[in-house]
Amino acid sequence: MRSDSLRQVSHLTLRTTAIPESRTFLQVPAADLCKLPAAAVYTSKSGQATATVRFIRDTLYVTATCDSLQQLVYEYQQQIEKISLSGQNSRKESKKEAVFFLIIQGVILISFLTFARNRIRDSRWVKEQKA
Repeated sequence: MRSDSLRQVSHLTLRTTAIPESRTFLQVPAADLCKLPAAAVYTSKSGQATATVRFIRDTLYVTATCDSLQQLVYEYQQQIEKISLSGQNSRKESKKEAVFFLIIQGVILISFLTFARNRIRDSRWVKEQKA
């Protein structure tokens, strides 16, 4: 008996990846912060590290980001795409097998019906000949 379900096996591999350090420095004299026009920003970027300083009214806003995990995200996206494509290919193959199986069943059924019809016709002909 055939099963029509798809089976997916996943393997998890843990590995340590050395991601180079990214660091940036931003030095802004305090007097210059007050002279900034509205919505102006001091920004420093080095590699994946970014630092931003802005002064709005009487508040100093400092933002620091680092997208050093971007390479890992990219690798995982590639792996997900490969797994997705392999799943689609296996579904296509199982559909092809199902179609082939149905065609074979159809041929067998038509052959059987043709044989049965001819057998019935021949038996009627023999009865007519005897009568």
